[in-house]
Amino acid sequence: MSHTISRGCIIRDRVIRGYTILLILAVICLGACVSPPGVSNTALPEDWPYRWLQGVPCRPPCCHAITPAEAAGVVWGYTCANDVTARDLQKRGGGPWSRGKGYDTFCPLGPWIETDLDPGDLRITTRVAGEIRQDSRTSLMIYNIPTLVSFISYIMTLEPGDVVLTGTPAGVGPVVPDQPVEVEVEGIGVLRNRVAGPQ
Repeated sequence: MSHTISRGCIIRDRVIRGYTILLILAVICLGACVSPPGVSNTALPEDWPYRWLQGVPCRPPCCHAITPAEAAGVVWGYTCANDVTARDLQKRGGGPWSRGKGYDTFCPLGPWIETDLDPGDLRITTRVAGEIRQDSRTSLMIYNIPTLVSFISYIMTLEPGDVVLTGTPAGVGPVVPDQPVEVEVEGIGVLRNRVAGPQ
């Protein structure tokens, strides 16, 4: 919620208004480098927001049109994610979110999937070069995880291995080459990556 408010948005209702889809080549693991695309005018992605990640690793079978009450039964576990954005490409021409977020390496995940965790009220932090940039709790999310999973399942069928990123607190901002970025979620661990120079 703090990220929504910090960007000047007013929460008038509780309708989920936007989402993006990332392809598998956007995903990288703990320790791998994010590589900005050469087509971006920004030297680096301007946005390294923490995104609380929910692994739908759905349990088989695939799920479609499920209720929030049914959502817990399809979630395999939880991990950390870093949803990188080339903000200039996202804003250029009012294009879709995937234009700024869908590049190869733009979705670090890890360090592992925690399968025994209550995600209702966990501390989440992002550090850039050791400086805390984001510090919040999952209890402050606008929509809880069952609501998000249910909403998405009415748009598309969720398959085992699908991953849902569920939002970010205030504090997103730029990084420079070789700065380490750490996303930490209480009860899970720390996801560490760095940004390479422009390709």
